[in-house]
Amino acid sequence: PDLVLAGVWRAALAAALPEAHWWSPGDIASGRVPAADITAAEPAITDTAQKNLVTIPSIPTFTAKPPATSYFAVGNDATPLELHVASRKQVNVTRLTVKFEATTNNPADANFDDDKGGLVYQDNAQPNFTLIRFKDQSGAEPFGRKDLALDVHQDQSQTFVFDGSFTVPAGTEKILYFTAKTNTLLPTGEGYKVTLVVDGTTVVDADTGSPATFAPATDLAGPTLTSLNAAMEVTSSPSVPGSKTYVRGATGADIAGLRFKATTVAPNTVTSVTFQGYVDEEGIGGFLPGADSDNGSETRVRDMLPEVSLYDGAGAKVAGPVAVSLEGKASFTGFAYAVAAGQTATLVVRGDISKTVELENSPNKVSFDVTDASMDVSVVDDKGAKVNVHGQNPDGGVTPTFYTTIKKNGTIGWAWAGNGGAGVAGREVFLGTLAADVKDDAYDLKTLTFRQSAAAAKSLVRVRLEYPTTGTGKASVSQDFIGTSATFANLPIVLPRDKRTEMSLYGTFISRDAGAVNGEQVKVLYDAAGGIQFVSESDGTSFDAQAFGNPDFAMGANTPSAMTVRFTDLAFAQAAGGPSGAVYRNATAEVLRFTAKAGPEGPARIRKLTFKVTPADAGKPGSNNDALERWADVNGDFQDDDGIVNLKQFTAGSPILLGEDSSTHIMYSVVHAGTKTAEPSTIDSTAGDYGLIEYAFNEGSELSVPAGITVTYSLELDVTKLDSANEYGLAVDLLGAADLQWTDVPSGTYAALTGIQATGLPFAIQLTVKQ
Repeated sequence: PDLVLAGVWRAALAAALPEAHWWSPGDIASGRVPAADITAAEPAITDTAQKNLVTIPSIPTFTAKPPATSYFAVGNDATPLELHVASRKQVNVTRLTVKFEATTNNPADANFDDDKGGLVYQDNAQPNFTLIRFKDQSGAEPFGRKDLALDVHQDQSQTFVFDGSFTVPAGTEKILYFTAKTNTLLPTGEGYKVTLVVDGTTVVDADTGSPATFAPATDLAGPTLTSLNAAMEVTSSPSVPGSKTYVRGATGADIAGLRFKATTVAPNTVTSVTFQGYVDEEGIGGFLPGADSDNGSETRVRDMLPEVSLYDGAGAKVAGPVAVSLEGKASFTGFAYAVAAGQTATLVVRGDISKTVELENSPNKVSFDVTDASMDVSVVDDKGAKVNVHGQNPDGGVTPTFYTTIKKNGTIGWAWAGNGGAGVAGREVFLGTLAADVKDDAYDLKTLTFRQSAAAAKSLVRVRLEYPTTGTGKASVSQDFIGTSATFANLPIVLPRDKRTEMSLYGTFISRDAGAVNGEQVKVLYDAAGGIQFVSESDGTSFDAQAFGNPDFAMGANTPSAMTVRFTDLAFAQAAGGPSGAVYRNATAEVLRFTAKAGPEGPARIRKLTFKVTPADAGKPGSNNDALERWADVNGDFQDDDGIVNLKQFTAGSPILLGEDSSTHIMYSVVHAGTKTAEPSTIDSTAGDYGLIEYAFNEGSELSVPAGITVTYSLELDVTKLDSANEYGLAVDLLGAADLQWTDVPSGTYAALTGIQATGLPFAIQLTVKQ
C-alpha cells in the first residue's frame, strides 16, 4: 500500500510539474541523477529553520573567497583565486583580466633569474605554471587556457586576458576557479597571489546586451598562497635544541632535533620515527654511526645514552623512553603526533646521560639524525592514508649541523669583590660579594672559607653569608670569625647550571666598649686554599680546594675588602624651617639652617666647618662696591671676621652664638680668579669669585654632637653689604671633603676625618636679596 500511495503522489506531482524529473531509489543508486538544479536559486530566500539567509546583491558582484588553507601542493593543480560572481539579474561575463604575481624571491638582477621560484624556473629554463585557466563548478573552462611568457623579465608578474562567455543566471551565485598546474621542481615556500583587474573585466546584461556595472570598482586581490611539497619534509632544526653541552649524569639532556613540515593535507600525523645516533669520540676523527674508536677504545652512542625519549618543541613528551640499540638506533612507534596543514613542528630527542661513561682525555660528541625519512618516518593523513615523507640525513648525518658535547664536568668561574668604606663598631657591615659563574652543570656548594688577608682583625667577631634560594628568595647562615678566618660548613647553597650566582658576606664589628679598634682595616678575602667543597649534581663528583688548579674552576679576581672601623658616623642635612626664596637687605639675615646627627653608637666632634657664599653682585667695576669687597673691609684680615657672620647652635632653651674667641676662629677669604687669598681686602672681585667663611675650633673645644642626637645650626650673614642698586641672588653652600673636619673619637687626640667620611655634603641654598 505504501508503494501504491507513493506512485499516486508521484503521478500527481509529475502532472503538476511537468518539467520536473522524479527519480526512484533505483535511479539514485545507479547514478542517473542529473547535476543540474530543477530551478535557479531565488534571491533572499530563507530555509525553513530561518538559519541561513542568502542575499544576492543589486548589481553583479565579484568576491574572492579565502581558501581553507594558505598552501598549495607542488606538482598538483593550484587554485590561488576562487572567484564568486553573484547577480540579481542574468549577466554574462565575457572578459576576465588577472595579474599573476610571485610574492617571494624577487631577483636582484632583472636580467638574470638565479632562483627556482617566481613564475619562471631559473634562467628561462621552464615555466613554473602551465595549463593556466578558469574552471567552473562542473570543470568546464569557459575562457580557454593561457601560457606563461618564458621571460626572466616577467618572473615576478604577468597579466592574462581571458575572453569567453560565462553565464550567471538571475538570482544565483556562481564560482570560477583560477587554476594552474605547478612545476614539480618548484621549491617549497614560494608565495603567489592572483588579482582580478577590474579595468580589464567585462560583464554584459543578458537582456540588453549592454555592459553592466559591477562591483567592486577597484582591483580584487586574492590571498597569498605558499607552495608546499606534496610529501612531508624532514629538515634540520635551526634552533631547537641547537648544539648544547652537558656533563656525565645530566638528566633530561636535549640531544638533537628535527623539523617536520606537513603537507597541505590536514593534519599530517607522525606515527613512528627511527633515529640513527652518531658519535665522535674525543672530537678528533669525525662522526661515525653507532660507535667510534679514535683513541683505540670504542665508545658507542648507547654508552652515553642508554635510552632516549621523544619530545615536541614545547617540551611535551611524545614517545619513549626507548632503548638505544647496539648500532645506535632509537625507534619510536605506536604514537600519534599531529602537525597542522602546512605547519612545522620540531621533535627533540632527549635522554639521561650515563654517569659512568668513560670520556678519557677529551669530551665526546653525539647526534641523532634520520637516515632516509621515506623509510624511517611513518605519516598518515586524517583519513589514515599514507603520506609520503622526504629527507635524507637532514641534519647532515656524519657531518651534523648540530650536535651535543658531553664533558666530564662543568665549569665555575669564581670571583670575590671586597667592599670598601667605613663601618661603625657595633654594627653589621657589607664586606663583599662572592660570584660563581657556572656552565654546563649544577653544583651543591657545601663549604666555603673567608679569611683576613692581614693581621687578625680584632674588631671583626662574626660573619654572615647571604645566598639566593628559589625565585627571588634569600637565606643566610652565620659563623664566628675566629683568628683570621671563618669557615661555613654543611651549606645548602645550589649553584644552578648556566647561571651566575652571587653571595653576599656581611661582618659584625664588636662595640667600642667591647674592644673595637678605631681605624682598624678589615681586609677579608675568599680563601681559595682553605676549606671548600662543591659537588656535581649530575654525577656526584666532589671537588675541594685542589680544584682551583684546574682551569675549569679558575679563581679570578680576589680583591680584599677595605673596611675601616669607626666609633660613630656623622650625617648632615638641611633643616626644616630654614630660609628660602627671598631675604631682605636691611638686616643681618639667616641664610642657611642645617643639622648634624651622630650615630647612636657614640658622639662626634666637629673641628672645622666651611661655608661658601656666592653673591651675584661680584665683579662690579671698581673697589668696595660689592659684597665680597665690603665684607673684606669689616676687619681686613683673615683671622678675625665674625663681624660678617653669626653661627648659632640650637639646643634646649636659647640658641648659643658661636662667636670668635680663644678657641673658635672665624676666617674670611675670597677665591679670586680661581686662587684663594687670605687678604681679601686687597683685591677687586671679578665675576665668578666667591667667599669662604671657615669656622675652626681648637682641639678639645670642638662642636659636640651627642650620640644619636640631631643638632641644629643656623648661619646668619650681613646681607646689607650687597649692592643696593638691584636685587641680587645669593648662593650659600656647606662644603664637604677637606673643607669639613671631624672625629669619631669621643675624647683625646685623633687624626681628623673629613667630609668624605660624613654623609649629606655638600648642599646649597639659593636666595634672592631684595631691597
